[in-house]
Amino acid sequence: MATKTLTAGVMLLMFTLAGCSADEQVTDTSSSQQHTSLPVEVSDVMFVEHEQWQALGQLLPAQQILLSMEVGGRVNERPVTRGDQVNQGTTLIRLDAEDFVLKRNSLDASIKQLAADQRLAFSDRDRLKAMLKRELVSQQDVDQIETRIESLAAQLARLNQERALAERQINYTQLKAPISGRINQVMIEPGQQVQPGQILLELIQTDALIVLTHLPAHRMAALPKQAKLITPTGAIELRLFEQEPLADPVTGLFAVRYQPIADDTNAKQALAKLPLGERYSVTFEQPLPNRLQQIPGSALIDLGQGPHVWQVIDNKAQLTDVSLVRLHNGVALIQPTLAEDSKIVRHGVHRLQPDQAVRILND
Repeated sequence: MATKTLTAGVMLLMFTLAGCSADEQVTDTSSSQQHTSLPVEVSDVMFVEHEQWQALGQLLPAQQILLSMEVGGRVNERPVTRGDQVNQGTTLIRLDAEDFVLKRNSLDASIKQLAADQRLAFSDRDRLKAMLKRELVSQQDVDQIETRIESLAAQLARLNQERALAERQINYTQLKAPISGRINQVMIEPGQQVQPGQILLELIQTDALIVLTHLPAHRMAALPKQAKLITPTGAIELRLFEQEPLADPVTGLFAVRYQPIADDTNAKQALAKLPLGERYSVTFEQPLPNRLQQIPGSALIDLGQGPHVWQVIDNKAQLTDVSLVRLHNGVALIQPTLAEDSKIVRHGVHRLQPDQAVRILND
């Protein structure tokens, strides 16, 4: 009886040890599978009917005017400085006009004297004509006074023209703003001597700003008429202004200019407060001719047989070919061949192998 009890105990112990060994083997296998699976991040597949993309745009004035003087002279006053906002007609520079004023005054005196001589000549002509009727003078005397009157008239006309020129030169000693805008560059100081045509100031038109962007050739066939400028203070609606017909020979990009909506005063005021020359993101959106799928550009992999993606199916990586339509700004548009609930590996695609076990980190 004791022998049977001992035998039963030994058998029970053997079954218990065998069970523990089996449990440990299952646990080890599960742990091994978890250890060999590769952690990945995945993205969903999106169906899109509109394409949205971005490019850098630079805020620039639509008009930059280089200002110079019509006459030379010494700068007496420059009441503006760089960055000043000025209105049309504001005086920007004053030259010393004393020489031109003296010339005008001298011409005024000469004109006054000639006018007096002309009046006297008219009086002499009338008197000689009366005397000619009484045969007290000859016709030659009358002809001589007529010639003198014509000469005085010619001299007077010439002096009036010279005076008009002197008056214009006096006006030219003041440089006025041809448009409202902002002083962008100052290249002269009071006391300096300037020459006619010398560039002194640069004036930019702040109420007519544009956004310059450069786009690749494939965007030009269906160039968006609208865009949005993304600034720190918000988005500003833009409209197509003009485009260059030829691409840059170095970059192959086309220069395209957008501007705010004509009657959008708030947009123009918002742009005027931004620093000129600064670059901001410009967002474009346009309808697609066909419904496509959108995936991260980082999900694409090409192993020499065209673009593919890794799909996660039953916790394993499966290589699937796709038809790439366009890749731009890190976003890939593909033909809609993937299932709507597909999970696509978006990072580390070069580490995967077909049927490799994976663990989704961001599901």
